[in-house]
Amino acid sequence: MMIFILCDFLALFGLKICKRGHACPACGFSGIINNTDNLYFVQEKNQMSEQKRLTFQEQKILKLKIEDEIPKFLDSKMKQSALDFIAYMRANKMQPSWLSTNSWKANYKGQNVCAIRLSKGSWCVVPRISRWNKLISSYNLYEKELKEKGLQDIVFANINFCRSCANCGPGWGMTFFDKNFENVCHNVPVRYIDPGEAEIDFIKKILDLMKQTIADNKV
Repeated sequence: MMIFILCDFLALFGLKICKRGHACPACGFSGIINNTDNLYFVQEKNQMSEQKRLTFQEQKILKLKIEDEIPKFLDSKMKQSALDFIAYMRANKMQPSWLSTNSWKANYKGQNVCAIRLSKGSWCVVPRISRWNKLISSYNLYEKELKEKGLQDIVFANINFCRSCANCGPGWGMTFFDKNFENVCHNVPVRYIDPGEAEIDFIKKILDLMKQTIADNKV
């Protein structure tokens, strides 16, 4: 599936375009971009051939509501977990809004706190924690709260290592809770693919801490 996007439009959504024509979307799912007369052709790596999908432009016009799309991608328990998570976000004033193809972002008081991506049989949640986000430079800002609850192992299990998906590689050496990791993606250092109950509870804890940081005007 090909998506046609002007380069300025990519920048609007925070995509980092390098000189060789690669991008790292905010949700952490990367595409291959070829530059032809200032028109970028973005081809998703993870395509859903089993189901006809709306084009980028169609989704852009419709501004799809994530609750309506989740049942098209997820089944049974995973579907309910995703719907419950979205309900939690809305109840806590983090309203998911369409971002890009099968991707949504959530802001709190104007700050981007989370991104969610759907694909066939899978979903991914990315709290907006990266070196590019003024809100929080790493999980270490909340080290005390997380360590007290013994949650650091959840972070360790979901480190997003560099896959050389774009020209920003290789990854960086990063430290989480005094533990060093090499070759970590510096745009999306941690992401949660098909999160279970423990991971979802942890994500909620992180988002609640991020909300408090924003409310206290620390960003």
